[in-house]
Amino acid sequence: MKLHPVITLALTGITLIGLTLFTVLYAEGWRFNTQTKAIQKTGILAIRSIPEGAKVYLNKKVVTATNDTIQSLTPGKYTVEVQKDGFEVWTKELEIYPELVTDITAVLVSQSPRIEPLTNTGVLTFTLSSSLDKIAYTTKNSERPGIWMLPLSSNALNMFKTNQNLIAEDTIERSYSNAENIWWAPDDSEILVQMNEEGYYLIDLQRQGSNPLEVTSQKPIFEKWQNERLKKRRALLEKQKISEDLKEIALNDNTIWSPDDKKILYLKNFGDVAELNIYNMEDPLPIGETRHYITYRAKKDALKNIAWYPDSYHLILLEDKTISIIRIDGTNKTEVFSANGNLISDNVFPSPWGDKIIILASFKQNALPDLYAVGIR
Repeated sequence: MKLHPVITLALTGITLIGLTLFTVLYAEGWRFNTQTKAIQKTGILAIRSIPEGAKVYLNKKVVTATNDTIQSLTPGKYTVEVQKDGFEVWTKELEIYPELVTDITAVLVSQSPRIEPLTNTGVLTFTLSSSLDKIAYTTKNSERPGIWMLPLSSNALNMFKTNQNLIAEDTIERSYSNAENIWWAPDDSEILVQMNEEGYYLIDLQRQGSNPLEVTSQKPIFEKWQNERLKKRRALLEKQKISEDLKEIALNDNTIWSPDDKKILYLKNFGDVAELNIYNMEDPLPIGETRHYITYRAKKDALKNIAWYPDSYHLILLEDKTISIIRIDGTNKTEVFSANGNLISDNVFPSPWGDKIIILASFKQNALPDLYAVGIR
């Protein structure tokens, strides 16, 4: 039976309209839910890993590999696992929201961390620069004892590279290698050195070869540096819609700002327990994140050091002699290295790329400690 041309034209038009509507709805993330028997908006999961190339499991089923975007996900909670041979398994419960992209990065930790020496001259004191990309350290066991600087570039973090710079060489009058403490200026232009009995010396790093300036007190220098930090932080806080109480916390000397200057870490004490609190000032707040996290609780006498990881979403913790990495939401706390009796200093921190943790340790009896890089990937 031949249809009338008008009917054929109408059916063709309806079909085209239906296909167009279906295409638009599909492109906007609408899907048919077989459980509810209705169409609904879906969400997207963008998942990366460091290092990349890991398997991604959703609710125990492998779906893709990092780095990838998983589309058309029914809104709700999912258990996500990221697995890569030779690395600890990363797992997290994530919420998928309609019409939104949940973005997450899994930092994977090697099951067999490598330990590489950064110095071989013996290190007595060391400190990280304000820009987090240089180390100043003292050494006596060298042809040129004194204070040296180690840039934390990718080339510098290989064994015994020659791009370390001598900042202040020991003389007959002054042994800078005896320094008890070293502090960096906020802009890394100067370092202040505290000697055993000779007071303090200020070293101008922008004028190579200049003689260290002897100063009688560190107080005016610290006040100047602190004012510079406060000026910068107040300018950042002026752009934030946060309470006066939080602003006061953010400007406290004990508060630790993240590398991206968008999060603050502060401790609350409850008897012998320290509680790590993080406030996220990002605007807009990433999907799935919250403003305030109680990241972790630990015994105060066990928690020796806290440092931000370069991505500003993880922390490096030193508890007793064990170094761990933990996400700011308190998930995926993973042991990186257990130093036992080898760790000499509580001052531990990641390299600028986050692939290594810098420590001061001694692995030989009766030997001076040296700087080492613990490779986590």
